[in-house]
Amino acid sequence: MEYLIAASIFLAIILVFVTAQFNSLIKKRNRVKESYQSIDVNLKLRFDLIPNLVNVIKGYSKHEKEIFENLAKSRKVFNNSNSIEEKIKESNNVLDNMNRLIATVEAYPELKSSDLYIKLMKSLNEVEEKISAARRFYNSSVNSYNNKREMFPSNIIAKIFGFKKVEFYKIDTNEKENIEIGSVN
Repeated sequence: MEYLIAASIFLAIILVFVTAQFNSLIKKRNRVKESYQSIDVNLKLRFDLIPNLVNVIKGYSKHEKEIFENLAKSRKVFNNSNSIEEKIKESNNVLDNMNRLIATVEAYPELKSSDLYIKLMKSLNEVEEKISAARRFYNSSVNSYNNKREMFPSNIIAKIFGFKKVEFYKIDTNEKENIEIGSVN
């Protein structure tokens, strides 16, 4: 009888421990999803600014059609994608094309001094800063989750219940160079 009570207590302790580890992993995984949503919202803001910026620049530069088409294509793919990896890829493509577009603007001093252009560029700069902050928060959440997932004893629970490793939001080498918005007054 004492063995049965001791075994029951031991199993109860194990069950509480497993439940606590499982719930902790769920909490961290949900934090990763939540932090990605912040990136997603800000990327959508960036994509919403792009058509306005493109329309302002189109009036000055008729021969940048390829850049405009690439931006439109990336925006469409981003909006239709449910995959984090695909959205990150398209975000990097947009940033590369935005850098090319902004370099084009350098040839049009009258455009750079346009109030609408200045306003749009300031808005874009604010969105880029929000994306950067959201990316840092996301990567921090991913790091915390992956550490929890890989450390003993929660690694056993993670393996049993199929908690997958989450990839960091990696910056494309082109993106590391930042959009050159500093020329805006």
